[in-house]
Amino acid sequence: QTINDAADDEQTDLIARRLTMSADNGSGNIQPLELLSVAELTAVTDAGGIELDLTATTDTIVRQLAADSGDILIRHQGLSGDLPIELQSVVTGDGAIRIDAGGTIRAVEVVSHNVNASDDAGGSGGAESRDITLIARGIQSDILVTTVTAERTADALLIADDDILDTDFDDDNRVFSDDLRLTA
Repeated sequence: QTINDAADDEQTDLIARRLTMSADNGSGNIQPLELLSVAELTAVTDAGGIELDLTATTDTIVRQLAADSGDILIRHQGLSGDLPIELQSVVTGDGAIRIDAGGTIRAVEVVSHNVNASDDAGGSGGAESRDITLIARGIQSDILVTTVTAERTADALLIADDDILDTDFDDDNRVFSDDLRLTA
């Protein structure tokens, strides 16, 4: 069971304010799904990854993205201007995580468990990559970090057009990874 686009196109596949998807073998992992106006998103899969193109008309809250095995790839952009995306829980057991946003990213919990301890050369994003990559491209877009955890030999790459900031200086949550690259 998978949820995929029927055609390799850029036309909107789903329009929804709140969207919950559950598939045994991936969502958008064969053909990416193009979503419009999703303000709250949950997507869970046992095997296979999740690949979504989100065009937002308002702030987006990702309640949960979870893949036991497979990559999680999200491209997020505002329909008019730079809109933020909040990642409340994005977790993969054995896969890479890449969030490419046109606005600010708030990373509450982003985890790559990297159960097979795969490693690539310094965050190269190769086939063996289990890295976490967060990119905030919009003008004055920040990455606001509560917890980003790239376990075992996985790396974390955070790239923001403006700042990369901790959301709570008093807690012990930070960025944990084998190699870490911050660009702001």
